[in-house]
Amino acid sequence: MSLNYNLTNVSDKANREKSEAIIFMCMAVGIPDITEKNYEEFYSRVTLSNLIYDIPTVFTIEDVASHIGLTTNVSKRNRVSFLAGLYRGWTDKHYREWRGPKGKINATKRLLEEV
Repeated sequence: MSLNYNLTNVSDKANREKSEAIIFMCMAVGIPDITEKNYEEFYSRVTLSNLIYDIPTVFTIEDVASHIGLTTNVSKRNRVSFLAGLYRGWTDKHYREWRGPKGKINATKRLLEEV
């Protein structure tokens, strides 16, 4: 399925260089449209996701606010579903790193990494 978006209702003040990043983050955070009511939630989800996966955020909350009116065909996820997905992604990534060759968690390696 392709990612479709519509920028016609977005302010002329919007930084179009940041538009692509914001559009793709709609998929990552499960928010299809940026509105006056949800732009802060959108930015909070982006920030949390980037913190967990250690990715730099390339736009500010002002950039998101300037994109109010953006619509996409992204599937909407409620907050609980979004947070559960972050948790699953983080634990899957780290459990793979902690497991030994027989699929058991190597507690010594895990403890040493946490120190």
